Amino acid sequence: AAVGMLHGCSRVEEELAVKCLNNRAACACQLQLYSQAIDDTTRVLKKAPADSKALMRRGFAYESTERYAEALADMRAVVTSGVGSAQASAACTRLTKLVALHAKQEPKPDGKQATRRAPKRESEAAKKEGASKEQPPPAKATASAAAEAAKGEPARGVPPPPSGEE
Repeated sequence: AAVGMLHGCSRVEEELAVKCLNNRAACACQLQLYSQAIDDTTRVLKKAPADSKALMRRGFAYESTERYAEALADMRAVVTSGVGSAQASAACTRLTKLVALHAKQEPKPDGKQATRRAPKRESEAAKKEGASKEQPPPAKATASAAAEAAKGEPARGVPPPPSGEE
């Protein structure tokens, strides 16, 4: 109920509502409810335009719905804010390529398709494998890897770094 009442709230109530919307957007992303995540993060950004978490979440949701130019704008805002992460920087690189590729595949004003061919479609197995490489790791896996690294133990499922000796 508090989430729906952003107008006329006290500053503390408004901050709480923004946090609730941001958390709900995170849940929506995990559940692949990207349009809800976009709606919630857009509401957050109306109240807190520099909220990097909301920008990241909306950027990933835009990317998942193939709205690459909008995703790129959000990720660039995260990177230029100074609190950007490696994920946002990697997303900018990936999205820049997708925006360029998408622009080449757009129909020309005369109605003809661009002369460049679309890349060959990957098999479902290749898509799943590629998707796991391109998307950020789940927060739980990252947190457990960080905890194990702090103990001095190698993280499970993560290959050890290459040694300088051969």
